[in-house]
Order: sequence, then C-alpha cells, then structure tokens
Amino acid sequence: MPTFLTEDPAAADRFGLSGAAVAGGLVFAGGMALDLDTFARLPGTATVSAETRVVLDQIREVVEGAGGALSGMLKATCYVSAAEHIPEMLAAFDDYFSGGPLPIRSVAVAGLAGACRVEIDVIASAG
Repeated sequence: MPTFLTEDPAAADRFGLSGAAVAGGLVFAGGMALDLDTFARLPGTATVSAETRVVLDQIREVVEGAGGALSGMLKATCYVSAAEHIPEMLAAFDDYFSGGPLPIRSVAVAGLAGACRVEIDVIASAG
C-alpha cells in the first residue's frame, strides 16, 4: 500500500499536490519553483540554472524526508517550458549531481504552471 507524504496540506486540498509517494521501497517525488498563491516563480530563480537548483533542492528535501538520499535518485523526468532552456537546465542538473551518480534522465518541452520554466519529477530509492 502506498504512503502519500503531503508537505503542504493547502496545496493538496487546492491543487491535488502531494510531496511524495512511497511504495515498494521507492520514493516518487517532484518539484517546481512555484509560489502557489501568486503563480510566480520563487525568489532566487532569476536564471534557468538557479531555478533548476531550487527545484532539485526541494526534491532532495522530500526524498530525504522519506528516508532516501540524493545518491539514491534513480530516474528523473525533466520538463522545461521552452527548448532553449534545455542546455542550461542540463548543465545545472549535471553540476548538482557532480561527485555522485547521475540519475537516468529524460527531458521534454511542456507547458508548465505559472511562470515556471523547470519542473522535475524523480523516482528514488527509499533506503
């Protein structure tokens, strides 16, 4: 039976968002640098690189809260709002994981909520 971890009950109620789901020894988590009240990007996200780091910091916090670790991130699906953001997002992603294993990764261009340019979801080992 899966366990759903909700960091922000208001986000869960308003938008159906959950911080993570844990099942079968895996953590499923995602993040975006979005203020859910204003639909603006969070502070500290002036560049795509900075936004990518904020999103990965959010995900790392959720995965660690579920008993996982950065080194246990197995798969990442990265979404960008425009193709021109891909090189900068990839460079920031690679830098974030420098010194450790790089998760298997795919990238897609998609419409994202609010002013977000980057959204990432991951599958990680729970322990």
